[in-house]
Amino acid sequence: MMKFGPTYSAYQDGAHGITQANVIRDVLLSAEECRPRDGGWMTLRELGDLTTYGEASISAQLRHLRKPQFGAYVIEKRRRGTPGRGVWEYRIAGRSASVASTRAAFAGAGA
Repeated sequence: MMKFGPTYSAYQDGAHGITQANVIRDVLLSAEECRPRDGGWMTLRELGDLTTYGEASISAQLRHLRKPQFGAYVIEKRRRGTPGRGVWEYRIAGRSASVASTRAAFAGAGA
């Protein structure tokens, strides 16, 4: 059954365990290796060009990546260009120091 037109596939819908958040996380984690002069910083548009996801969706996934259940990543944000006219760019700076304790708390919450 076709959903969302002829280019839709179950792969894009996370049926294989690959979610948008996972793809965006992997792109940002490898950005420092691929773009060393930029220090791994990427704008929403650059992430969209690489992943084919919309900027609003990428922004939402970046918020998810900050949550403990999605890895508690530290997402840094800074302005590229002139103040007030530039665009925001993002990078993953690691994981929160309290990931283990937070995961333990969430694991016990469902019991």
